[in-house]
Amino acid sequence: MLFGRRLRSHLDLLMPSVATRIQANQQQQKANHDSKRKLCEFDIDDAVYVKNFIGIPAWLPGVIEKCRGPLSYLVKLQSNKMVCRHVDHVKIRMSNNDVTDISDSDDDFL
Repeated sequence: MLFGRRLRSHLDLLMPSVATRIQANQQQQKANHDSKRKLCEFDIDDAVYVKNFIGIPAWLPGVIEKCRGPLSYLVKLQSNKMVCRHVDHVKIRMSNNDVTDISDSDDDFL
């Protein structure tokens, strides 16, 4: 009644709180997201591809120069241009040496 609000009674305490239920659902959603999320970490001098927002090709080769934060990297492209990219826009690039090492090790299993 006061300021247009309902008065609380003892029966209101029997009903589950909406805020508590929402908070429990949000915690469950966060736990599900965190369990499926893989963390991407790159080291300096790692060969990577970075997203090209200007044109074609969509991904440009580069090398990690510096970590600018927990999710941001400074990448030096092959054209000596420096770009800052979020970890979502960076992919690891395998060099030719890595590919031959993998193919050599596969022969041992045959």
